[in-house]
Amino acid sequence: MRQLRSQGHRPLALIGGFTGNIGDPSGKDQERPELADEQIMNNSNGIRKLLERFFPPEDILDNSNWYESMNIKELFRVVGRNMTIGPMLRRETVKRRMDSEDMMSFCEFSYPLFQAYDFLRLNEIYGCSVQLGGSDQQGNILLGIDYVKKMTGRSVSGITIPLLTTSDGKKFGKSAGKRGRSSETAKGTQGDR
Repeated sequence: MRQLRSQGHRPLALIGGFTGNIGDPSGKDQERPELADEQIMNNSNGIRKLLERFFPPEDILDNSNWYESMNIKELFRVVGRNMTIGPMLRRETVKRRMDSEDMMSFCEFSYPLFQAYDFLRLNEIYGCSVQLGGSDQQGNILLGIDYVKKMTGRSVSGITIPLLTTSDGKKFGKSAGKRGRSSETAKGTQGDR
């Protein structure tokens, strides 16, 4: 982040305070259990504290800021009408889940739409032109690139980085049930391993 800032860029961090209600299906074999609003708020606050080590507070954003004021009609008009489902249906994650016993809920299927809209909002409000995410986010990022282009005519880009994985190749992270020590408070909850 420091290098990007030294080159005149403004890195932004986006917390999924709203999309935490949905759960991203990318790379998952089954839907994440629904979280209570209080748990999502606690998760968002914990993520914010971690991000404050690397970002000034004004560069840490939360997507609940634009979704909480949006009604369902506006959401479908702005997002739903301007994206096609073909690219989403062709994704391996979707195909695999459609053929599995666990299937995929509409809620999960809609997640990439929200991530694409997040990119549009970041582009319109902050001039954000590059989205960075884990390699499991490639499909979501590509959808966002297409959506920003369609809605604004502007070209934007995406960068993916390899995920941290366990020794058996599974995604390493809280939503996959595999936590790492990313903060001092996590040390107490994880025990000494």
